[in-house]
Amino acid sequence: MSAQRIAAILLAVMMIFAAAQCVLQARHTGVSTITQSVDELEDVLGKIAFTSPQKEDRHIYQISFRTCPPCIQAHSHLLPALQEAGLETRLVTTARRYNSAADERAAVVENMRQGWPFTQDWWKDKSPRRFYAKTQLPLIDDDPERSAKLKRLQGEVDMLADIFAQNGKRFAFPAFIWQAQDGSYKVAIGYNPALKDIIVNDILKDDII
Repeated sequence: MSAQRIAAILLAVMMIFAAAQCVLQARHTGVSTITQSVDELEDVLGKIAFTSPQKEDRHIYQISFRTCPPCIQAHSHLLPALQEAGLETRLVTTARRYNSAADERAAVVENMRQGWPFTQDWWKDKSPRRFYAKTQLPLIDDDPERSAKLKRLQGEVDMLADIFAQNGKRFAFPAFIWQAQDGSYKVAIGYNPALKDIIVNDILKDDII
């Protein structure tokens, strides 16, 4: 069996595993309020790398990785609906430490460098592998500076996961974080179309009335 064939099989297995993880994680969907380590949460959100199509006074964070099916659904359906409602959608795209391909890790770092236009091209292509082949991104594993950027982002996502745990919430992808009108921080896990109305009401309630 050729090395190319083996690589294709391994990639397919990784994507199936990622899909299974996301399906299991989506069962934990539900909105919770952050009451512990709020200052730490604000600190992480203030420095974490994200891309966004527009600047608005009110915003929401989606924490994702590229091959997670519910993350893709949220990017395709939930984020446009929130943008149309007048919210800035801040998409944080990371790569998992032990379940990511070298091309994906390279794309995460390039995404941080180039911003939203790159994000859109990357996420709209149904085949990440095809996207990587045509963009030919420089790999980062032997590049200390680029590797450090990814590790910093992964560490910040770890901090978010720890804050979720302190508040009795299991962290998974996609994760959503927003600040309600009353100043409290809300979080939700998994893609659920009903989140759109919940989030808009939480953030824009006084503007809608």
